[in-house]
Amino acid sequence: MAGNRWESWVEKAIQDARDRGLFDNLEGEGRPINWDDDSLVDADWAMAFRLMREHGFAPDWIELQKEIRAEVEKARSAVLNVWLWRRQRLSDAREAQRRTIDSEWRRARAEFASTIAELNVRIADFNLIVPFAQLQKLKIDAEKELTALGIED
Repeated sequence: MAGNRWESWVEKAIQDARDRGLFDNLEGEGRPINWDDDSLVDADWAMAFRLMREHGFAPDWIELQKEIRAEVEKARSAVLNVWLWRRQRLSDAREAQRRTIDSEWRRARAEFASTIAELNVRIADFNLIVPFAQLQKLKIDAEKELTALGIED
C-alpha cells in the first residue's frame, strides 16, 4: 500500500478498535510508560541502550532522522518567507523592482530545490541504515512541498 493509504488504514483500524472498546481498561491505563524497562532486550544491548540514554545519545539513524526533519523545516521556512516577501512587495513595485523581486524568488526556489536534492541523498543514506524497512522515508518532491505550503507562481 502507498504511504497515505496505509496510514489511513491503520488510523481506521485503531478507531474501529476504540469504538469497540478494545482499548478500555488496559493494564497500566492512565500511568506513564516506563521507558527504562529493558526486560525484553538482550542484557548486553540493554546496557548499551541504558548508557546511550543516560548520556544523551541515540543510534545514528535516529540522529540522522532528526537532522533531516530539522533541515526540511528550515528549507520550508526559508522558501515560504521569500515567497511571502515577494507577494507583499510585488503589489506596489515598479517594473525594475519587479524584475529584482522575481529574480530573488527564482534564486530562493533554486536554492530550495538544491536543498531538497541534498536532503534526498541523506534520505537515501538513512534508508540504508534504518533497521526496519517500515521506517524508511520517501524522497521529497520539491514541487509537491511548494504546493503543500500554498506557494503558487
